[in-house]
Amino acid sequence: MEQPQTVQTQLSNQKKRVVIVGAGPTGTLIALYLAQMDWQVSVYERRKAEPESSSSRRSYNIVLNERGLKALQQAGVELPSAKQVILQGNVRHTPKGTTLSKGFANSVSIDRYTLAQSLIEEGKHRFPH
Repeated sequence: MEQPQTVQTQLSNQKKRVVIVGAGPTGTLIALYLAQMDWQVSVYERRKAEPESSSSRRSYNIVLNERGLKALQQAGVELPSAKQVILQGNVRHTPKGTTLSKGFANSVSIDRYTLAQSLIEEGKHRFPH
């Protein structure tokens, strides 16, 4: 006579499911990571899709340092090179009128919307459903 499965055994046979609220860069990146680990991922975003025209939407850039770029690489995401600016360093102007500069390597600046859209498109391409 066959033994009935326990609840835990039944759950371990099912695909894990997760809901992510927020389709910005962080939400979509974690969605890609979880989908790669064979989770069933649903992502929800409150805001409407932004217009295609960059002149009609608000814009701000995100700086990705070496750690951020590595996180994207590990998720299999390649940023559009035409949409990123490689950063060499920064200059700060103090209240006393002096300038301070600091160089750094392996950092890029990219429009937040462009980054989010790249992540969303990568997810749709690799994990359609």
